[in-house]
Amino acid sequence: MGEPVGIVGVGLLGSAVAGVLRDAGHPLVVHDVVAEKVSALAERGARAARSAAEVARNARVVFTVLPTLESVEEAIAGVDGVLAGATAQTVILQMSTISPDLAVRMEEAARARGAALLDAPVSGT
Repeated sequence: MGEPVGIVGVGLLGSAVAGVLRDAGHPLVVHDVVAEKVSALAERGARAARSAAEVARNARVVFTVLPTLESVEEAIAGVDGVLAGATAQTVILQMSTISPDLAVRMEEAARARGAALLDAPVSGT
């Protein structure tokens, strides 16, 4: 079995990312503000997390796949965001389409925690 991977935001795109990672043998730790989305993946073996911070505490690599600039900022840098649970080993793959300014702010916030953030938006959706 592979290394646990976290996903924050398991809507249409996030659940597709989860499926690919699960099929590759990675245990999943998932969080979404919509409980039904998390439950659907938990029924297929994913571990449900109560917050983005909990995802980061249980997976070194965390994908964020979110719909808005505000949700990205909250999920990464908010009180219970990924960075609240991150370590110097955490790698965040931010897959939402966000502004360059927000991408820079989130990368700087991650670096301040010793973590790494890669801005890797999905295009064509």
